[in-house]
Amino acid sequence: MNSFDKLMKTETGKKLSDNREKIVKLAEKSDGQKVIGMLKGNNVDAAIKAGDTESLKAAIERAMKTEEGARLFAELSKLIES
Repeated sequence: MNSFDKLMKTETGKKLSDNREKIVKLAEKSDGQKVIGMLKGNNVDAAIKAGDTESLKAAIERAMKTEEGARLFAELSKLIES
C-alpha cells in the first residue's frame, strides 16, 4: 500500500475526501492557482512519479511560506479540523 492510500484511510484522509468539493473550489481560486503554478514550477509531478518525498515536501514548504500558500493551507487546515 502506498503512502497516499495509507493517508486516505486515516481520519484526515476521510475529512479530505468528505470535503472534496470545497477543496476543488479552493484550488480554483486565485491563491489556489498561484500555489499550483508554484508547485508545477518546482517539478512536483516528477517528484511524485519518482516517489521523491523529500523534494515534494520541500516544494510544499516553499509554497506554504508565500502569502498565497499560507492563506490556502490555512483554509485547508480549517477543512481538516472541522
